[in-house]
Amino acid sequence: ITKSDTVVISSSNVSDILTALNAVTNDCNILITDCSNHSTLSTIQQFLDVRAKNFQYSRQMLVDSVREKSLLIRHTTKKEHKDRSDEISIFLVLRTGGPVYDSRYVNATAKNIRKFITHKHEIVCITDNSSGITEVDRIVKMRHDWPKWWGKIELFRDDVTKNSHCLFMDLDTVCVDNIDYLCKLSGGFYGLRDFYNIQTFQTGIMKWDAGQNSHIYNKFTSTDITKYISKGDHEWIGEHATCKKFLQDEFPGELCSYKKHLPHIHKKLVSPSVICFHGDPRPHTVKDKFITDVWKYK
Repeated sequence: ITKSDTVVISSSNVSDILTALNAVTNDCNILITDCSNHSTLSTIQQFLDVRAKNFQYSRQMLVDSVREKSLLIRHTTKKEHKDRSDEISIFLVLRTGGPVYDSRYVNATAKNIRKFITHKHEIVCITDNSSGITEVDRIVKMRHDWPKWWGKIELFRDDVTKNSHCLFMDLDTVCVDNIDYLCKLSGGFYGLRDFYNIQTFQTGIMKWDAGQNSHIYNKFTSTDITKYISKGDHEWIGEHATCKKFLQDEFPGELCSYKKHLPHIHKKLVSPSVICFHGDPRPHTVKDKFITDVWKYK
């Protein structure tokens, strides 16, 4: 299977399915239409987990209390990227007052990033309260009192950086190896494939060219945001970002989920450079040495 963007596997025979998956060599989505048999599904998942660097698969959701039969898979191959050398603005965002994130998280994340980057950069924190933040190069004051994660929308203000390209990382992101490759990425608006629902655009890490997506902020300021408060910022950003692409499609195996990929990391099936936390646990609560050696919460 070398050319199709979408491959449909309709056989329920596990041997046929594995043969087809083994034949995939290109970037494509793969839909297996019948994974209702538990033994078949378990065998497929084991096959995919051993190849976790290149395969990502969706969680099968419950629909009216019945688990869906189909399984959506993404296969990716490593791309070649041009060597972009201009300075990048790396953004962190902190809305204070919540139960978890504070200046210590900003400082820990900033110091962690600096350990694993040689590309020319500045680290910028957009926040409502700069008290205790000591490890960034520049602080930008929030203009709006938007709650929770909605402060991310201010990343797309025209006045937050003079650099031409930008990188954002959530405060529960941990670098464990060099991330210069992210800084060299050009063209389009990059976010994460959701680690469980691979058609969903997520915003825990984003890369974009400054000025090309200011409408994400400008339109939000003139919108009745009460409709969106209970939703995720990824829905708004995903709907309005221009030329969306997924980081895992560009760099397979480099960006992993702590929650999903910890067994793969321990078994050395993947060797990520960035580990994303989402929900519990949080970076400051885990005891894994590969995290505690590089991310210091004080």
